[in-house]
Amino acid sequence: MLKLLRSLILFALFLPLTACASGSFGDKCDVNSDCEEDLVCPTTGPMLGKCTMTCDRDSECVNFGDEVQCDDSVCTD
Repeated sequence: MLKLLRSLILFALFLPLTACASGSFGDKCDVNSDCEEDLVCPTTGPMLGKCTMTCDRDSECVNFGDEVQCDDSVCTD
């Protein structure tokens, strides 16, 4: 019984980590909290419903790949 109780406690401790997993660039999202810390989830534009980063120029998007550009103030794939 004690072993089962310990297993349940360990499971409960790790559950929040899996429930709060953040999406990386290009992953589907509904709200900003679905994305990694520096990314946003746009509600309009070319990256609607995908995690991305806000930008002013193409060079800000280079970390996401050579073909990623800044379009409509977000990095687009």
